[in-house]
Amino acid sequence: MGLPTSMRATTPATLLGGLATLVVTVSAAVVLLAQRGEPARVATADPQPTWQVLRSSYAEVRVPPASQGWSVPDPDGMLFYADPEGEPVVGVRGPAVLDDGYCPSGTAAPSNRAFVGLTRPVPGLDPGVVDRRLQAAWTAGIAGTTGEPLATRRTTVRLADGAPAAASRTTIRLHDRDPCTPQRVELHLVSSRARDGVVSAVLVRDLGPRSATEETVRRILRSLRARR
Repeated sequence: MGLPTSMRATTPATLLGGLATLVVTVSAAVVLLAQRGEPARVATADPQPTWQVLRSSYAEVRVPPASQGWSVPDPDGMLFYADPEGEPVVGVRGPAVLDDGYCPSGTAAPSNRAFVGLTRPVPGLDPGVVDRRLQAAWTAGIAGTTGEPLATRRTTVRLADGAPAAASRTTIRLHDRDPCTPQRVELHLVSSRARDGVVSAVLVRDLGPRSATEETVRRILRSLRARR
């Protein structure tokens, strides 16, 4: 996915308990359109290189290896969507991103085709409740004042470690676009119980041919392992 020119570096700000070093305004998604003429990204067959582990003190999730374009540009930073005044709306700390910096936007704004990160535990709630609240907040943050959600699908899944989890997928159309903003993005959430509450993995991707594949998204989300 690509980031629009509205993403910029800022002074540190607190959001969800982490330092914010990157900002995406509500009119832009943290995903980019594939450049015209680029070949489609093809999922590699097993055996695959060892996947990387994105860890926090409350959960972990696995992402594809660096050889497939995934990296963690700033483990201590926060990637978030902001309102028109620049205040954080939703975000994740130290996310893994796909194809960091690939869009030549002409600005200092970072770009990527997808990102995934972990939320902090939400105490005392059912995973389905947390999933719905996060889905509503992230959809609003991504769509901003001009985008529109097209469809949402909710389900219950079994994670790789056997734990049950609530999951959702929302497709969002973006109208306020530039060369680094896709026409449509997908928001994926998976939420599971942890020792201190419910933790979630948040994955946002563009729907261009070189973004994360369906199989990659499924494998990333089901790798969520909450600390219990």
